[in-house]
Amino acid sequence: MSKRTRTSREQSFARGLALTLSAAVTLASLGLAAGALAAAPTLSDEEFESAEFIYFDRCSGCHGTLRKGATGPAINDEQMLKQKLAKLEETIFNGTEAGMPGWGRMGELNRDQAKLMSKFLQLPAPIPPEMGLKEMKASWKVKVPRSKMIWLRRSSPSNSTCRRSGRRTATFATPPYWIIAPES
Repeated sequence: MSKRTRTSREQSFARGLALTLSAAVTLASLGLAAGALAAAPTLSDEEFESAEFIYFDRCSGCHGTLRKGATGPAINDEQMLKQKLAKLEETIFNGTEAGMPGWGRMGELNRDQAKLMSKFLQLPAPIPPEMGLKEMKASWKVKVPRSKMIWLRRSSPSNSTCRRSGRRTATFATPPYWIIAPES
C-alpha cells in the first residue's frame, strides 16, 4: 500500500478551508457573545427590590454582597448573560451537586421567584450604600433594653454563673462581664 501525498493545490485548499472555518467559528462566537450581552433582561422597580431582598437574604452569604464570591463562586452579570434563563432558573430552583442548595426543592422559593432571580443575576450587581458609624448606630434596633439585661461576672475562662438564676453559661471570649438576654 503506497502513501499518497497531497499536491500543493490540495494543501492550499485544505489550509484555506481550515482558516475559513476557524474565522467563521470565531466570528460566530463573538456574535453570540455580543448578542447575549445585549439581551440583558429588564425588571420593574418592585421586581428589582424583591429580587435584591431575596439575593441578600439567600445568596449573598455564599456568593458575596457584590457577587465576587465567598464560599460560593463569583457570579457576575457577564457570565450570567452567557447562560440561558431557563438553565439559571433550574440551577436556582434545584441547586447543584457542588453544594448550592435547591431553594425551590426546599420550599424557600417558588418557580416565579427562581425566574425573577435568574433575571436579576443577569443585571449588574447593585452597590450597597456605604454607611458611617453614625448611620450604623442609627439603624440599630434594641431587642433587649439595658434595664432587662442580666449581667454575669466571669468566674473562669470556660464558664460563668448567673447570679440571679444560678444558670451556667459558656464563655467564648475574655471580657470580665457578659450580657445575656433574659429567658422568655
